[in-house]
Amino acid sequence: MMQKLILDQVITSADVIQKGGLVLTVLKMALRGKNGAALNIELESKYNTTACLFSEDAFGLVVAVNSANLLAVQSAFASVAPVTVLGKVVGNDFKLVVNKLEFIDLRMSLIAKRNKAAFNEVVNVT
Repeated sequence: MMQKLILDQVITSADVIQKGGLVLTVLKMALRGKNGAALNIELESKYNTTACLFSEDAFGLVVAVNSANLLAVQSAFASVAPVTVLGKVVGNDFKLVVNKLEFIDLRMSLIAKRNKAAFNEVVNVT
């Protein structure tokens, strides 16, 4: 199913949550795509925010889709796994808002420039 969605260009990018958890996975995808990302995540108070954002133990897949293809992705995964919209691709900023509180607001160009060698080693960005 996943391969077909990629071949049909329904999914434009995908990555498994690994090192650094959800936040680093999205940041890595944004750097590879030379875009920014604006995430707006709502977490129930019973969840540990740091664990949800940076845990490497949770299994998950982050996919980027054009908004016109969102329904197709939700339908394809309906019987397999929940689909949650976390944010959108934006210009040159990386923004993370959790429960209406701003956690991160950075320029992608600064991240790439200042941390290129170290970040490339961690996430294999070329």
